Amino acid sequence: MFDTIVHRARVLSCPSRLDIWQCVAGLGAYPGDIARTMGLAESTISHHLRVLEHAGLVHHTQQGRYRLYESTGVRWGVVTEDEIAAGAV
Repeated sequence: MFDTIVHRARVLSCPSRLDIWQCVAGLGAYPGDIARTMGLAESTISHHLRVLEHAGLVHHTQQGRYRLYESTGVRWGVVTEDEIAAGAV
């Protein structure tokens, strides 16, 4: 469990990832919309979203050829009770 918390803290130590994570909190967001909002290349946003997803901080749903990214509900890199119960950490 401690390793998961440390990994998530490292992922969120990147200011761009933290901003992107905050963009998807709430209603979620598409990479293109985040790119326009932040003034970064969509490929850069997609890379950061994959890192956030691998860390369990966001997930996506496929909508045609687009991906909507949403928060997994994990807050500030802490593990959830569901993760602990499932033995995922």
